[in-house]
Amino acid sequence: MNSINSPQIISIISSSVPYTAFETLWIPNTAKCVVLGENPRRTGNISIYQLDFNNNQNENDEKCENNKSTLKLEVRESKAFGFKCGTFGQSNEQLATGDFNGTLNIWDLEKLDKAVFCASNAHSKIINSIDGISASNGGNGAAELVTGSRDGTVKVWDPRTIKPVSEMRASKNETARGRDCWSVCFGNSYNAQNRMIAAGYENLCYLWRRSIFLSIDSDFHFFSFPFFGLVQSQFDPIQNGQIIGSIHCDFKILQSFAGKDRRNNSF
Repeated sequence: MNSINSPQIISIISSSVPYTAFETLWIPNTAKCVVLGENPRRTGNISIYQLDFNNNQNENDEKCENNKSTLKLEVRESKAFGFKCGTFGQSNEQLATGDFNGTLNIWDLEKLDKAVFCASNAHSKIINSIDGISASNGGNGAAELVTGSRDGTVKVWDPRTIKPVSEMRASKNETARGRDCWSVCFGNSYNAQNRMIAAGYENLCYLWRRSIFLSIDSDFHFFSFPFFGLVQSQFDPIQNGQIIGSIHCDFKILQSFAGKDRRNNSF
């Protein structure tokens, strides 16, 4: 693939920030984005930016720099611990976050001074990944969150209670080695009983059915890969498949229920 035919990434607007950004999310149904990260002193940062369109450009003044679209900082809040991940999957109005202390929070973006939901001991170590699902966001059944952590566990949460409704982990051998859960995601939510979870570890991807979440060590399927660090996974709701990416610029596409490898590519 040459540079002419390959996909191009073009920077339209950029803004420097005085912290390390780990997650950037569009706020649903708005021209705003939220940035999660860690400040130099290891405190947490939540920033909200407005995409500011300046349409009052003078057609006779093509060199006017003040008429460019910019990112306008609206809100910036500091918290006790740095944020690693976030999602709007469980709600279009509230942001769920996982931090470096293993805390799961849900925030009302209009009132960031205090979390509306807080599970302070959600995990014993950093929460690497989080995902949410609800009927309003393309799923079925109740709103839920799933988190994956450096402690090797995957937990499912109902936002109405501070205790996890289910907890899963990889095989005992994998957990004993201290391997992180790098990525988690919901998928195949065609009805309230058919929801699935995928969790990526070093070179293993585990799939759990929703109907067996109560069995703590029962894995439905697991796949081994020749590359390591499965940091991203996502379900395809149309083709009934799943794409898995690693830190080595490799990805695989799986047929979820058949368990057959459809394609293997690397950049």
